[in-house]
Amino acid sequence: MPAAYLCLCLHVLLVVCRGVSSDDVFASSAHLRMLDDGERDLINSVKSYISEKRKKIEMLEKLITEVEDSRVGVGEKVTSSSHPIDVVRLIRRFTTTWNDIIFPLISDASTAREVDNLRQSMEDIIPTEDDYDGAKSSVLRLQHTYSLPVSDLINGTILDQRTKPLSQQMAFEVSLYALRRSLTDDALVWLAHAQNHSMPPLVPLQDIYHASARIHAQKREFLQASKFITKALELDPSNERYLSEIMPKSTDSDFAWQPTDSNQDRLCREFVIENSNVRRSSAEAICRLERGRIVPFAYRKVEYLSRSPDVLIFHDFITDGDANRLIHLGKTKIERALVGDKLQHFKTEQRIAKTAWLHDDSTEPVVRKLSQRTGEFTGLEVTRYLSSEPLQLGNYGLGGLYGNHYDYDAMRYEKKNLSELMKTGGDRIATLMIYLSDVEAGGATIFPVIDLGTRPIKNAAIFWYNYKRSGLQEPKMLHAGCPVLIGEKWVANKWIREYNQIFKRPCALEVNI
Repeated sequence: MPAAYLCLCLHVLLVVCRGVSSDDVFASSAHLRMLDDGERDLINSVKSYISEKRKKIEMLEKLITEVEDSRVGVGEKVTSSSHPIDVVRLIRRFTTTWNDIIFPLISDASTAREVDNLRQSMEDIIPTEDDYDGAKSSVLRLQHTYSLPVSDLINGTILDQRTKPLSQQMAFEVSLYALRRSLTDDALVWLAHAQNHSMPPLVPLQDIYHASARIHAQKREFLQASKFITKALELDPSNERYLSEIMPKSTDSDFAWQPTDSNQDRLCREFVIENSNVRRSSAEAICRLERGRIVPFAYRKVEYLSRSPDVLIFHDFITDGDANRLIHLGKTKIERALVGDKLQHFKTEQRIAKTAWLHDDSTEPVVRKLSQRTGEFTGLEVTRYLSSEPLQLGNYGLGGLYGNHYDYDAMRYEKKNLSELMKTGGDRIATLMIYLSDVEAGGATIFPVIDLGTRPIKNAAIFWYNYKRSGLQEPKMLHAGCPVLIGEKWVANKWIREYNQIFKRPCALEVNI
């Protein structure tokens, strides 16, 4: 390294000149010659040091310009956290450009201390390769759920939102990810678009041929695979990898989504394609102004999506100020959402979100106020001990979703000791979900069994019972949160438990009620 060489030159010069006083140097031509030679070496070393630093600076300037250019959308301004293609690009920039190139380039410079401090402050949110896998998985999920053409995704166009196109390299990487997930048809489509990309080619043609061979091999189309291997070896005969890496390797990533063609996806598509706010189950569904259950002079705006079973929307349930305050609180507390029970929790493609819990006894008055309002609107006991769970905040980003699920404990009747369940207040008898934000596209709440749902309506809350009045679970309340296509989704969930509801919602004598 030039810097090390510069230090060595100085060290040698000091050793050579050691013992010679500065008053005596001019008196000896030999010492003057040594001094002259040492200065020449120093000049060359400093020049070499400057040259290397200049190359680093030029490379950093080029990289930073590329990063800035990739942050800017096309036409109407699109933020880096809203358009799916921009989100994928943002995550990839950190997993490649920042982590692998920029940070190492400036790590040896004393002037990089501020950058390093910033990097350390962001350590908890800087994406990893697993995050990039999750982003690619989300793009494939959005493609299938909302029937998005691959050509539009690569060109950066989703509905009426447009941003810069994906690079050939990124399209190629999505194809390889689809191959790892055994989504061979998707892998072929993405690879074809990568090969025919209109932008300057970044992926060697032989690598595209090799990927084509691997895809066809996985599809058991060995004749086609051999043709592409031959083409790859013609362009790069010395690359033994093309022969040794034909069958794709599986991955242990948390993101193992597989496409489905279900009623869930159909409902999700309808809310995006038809651009409707709600889907009601019958002509009996109505909107009306009702008196409060507890405070008679407090009116509530109620929209009934279904009457059997009841699914309601309370409009203007929360104010803008309270919604924004909850979002502000959530940003510093949210962690990856897990599924499971009290004994086991794990990450899954079933739920892509981050959550945080806020208790009524916290220092934030808005939390207890919402619990009281939940009781006023639903007529249920919410604030007494074990009557409800803490408020759960949920934030859904790129492709964020919650697949089909019940809020009640589906294994309840198989448990030998129901007293353990009652120690936590019993099961979730009802659910109230508050929409803290609008979502530009996607993110609808749907009920596939009764064929209804709603888009997120800021400040509104959707409410339903998970149990019939007879005390039996309501299987019609299977529900899901559709993948977020554009924008972000913030919700607050309040689960109300059986405890203390005996006089608020008395049991019925008929089984089917």
